Amino acid sequence: MRKKINYNRVWRLLPLMAMGLLMAAHAAADEDEPTIAKDSIQVTAFTFNVYHKNFDIWSWVPRAEFHVNGPIASGSQLYVEFTIPGSGPVKFDCKTGEVKKGHFWKTDCGARDIPEDKGTTYTGVVNFAIHMRNELNNTDATLFTGKMKVAKAHSNEHGPKVVNHFVYYVDQDWNLPIGYIFLTPGSVAGMQRPQFNAAFWYRGDQGALEPHLFYQGKEVGKIFFGNMEVGKAVRFFNWIVRVVLRDPLCDPR
Repeated sequence: MRKKINYNRVWRLLPLMAMGLLMAAHAAADEDEPTIAKDSIQVTAFTFNVYHKNFDIWSWVPRAEFHVNGPIASGSQLYVEFTIPGSGPVKFDCKTGEVKKGHFWKTDCGARDIPEDKGTTYTGVVNFAIHMRNELNNTDATLFTGKMKVAKAHSNEHGPKVVNHFVYYVDQDWNLPIGYIFLTPGSVAGMQRPQFNAAFWYRGDQGALEPHLFYQGKEVGKIFFGNMEVGKAVRFFNWIVRVVLRDPLCDPR
């Protein structure tokens, strides 16, 4: 027995199928476009000891550092634009190279590359955007937009002529919720016996940090060989906690 085809249902499905194909094509196109690694973005305030040729007042200009996930086509140019209230926009190029898909480009720009007459004394919220232009392709795309909060602290100088000597900085509290766990090769057996790492931001005196590694309420960041402690969580650099062996020849198993 032949089944009757419901053409109304078919015609209703066709737009959905077309939409699905367009969405798939759009997703594939996005994968072939450069993107910013958002957790790599670090925007800071670089302090100048002058403001419009007046050395009694200090000012600041922006600095940006970030990673771009490839591909980055030949002829591309990264640039960053900061919109600072009370001042004109500050725009500057960043060193850019051609990168294939699956690789990334690290760049930093601004600071002393910006003329001193662009310095400002503004503190508060500043908008910024990361762009990429390509004159060969006649394109100019916005890769990222964000905000930063600029604050200031007085220098340790004293006297009437230094009352406006402020060091400017960016509030980095937005980094506090971000953390990473990863493995690095051990000094003896490489990745067959890797070292466990955790990286995160924290406040306070860097020298006062004593890390402890817990899992399900129990401390696991200690390694014993018999009754002898041969490994524990230690600070490695200023923001990485690593579980290491005191004696790499000991087998913690």
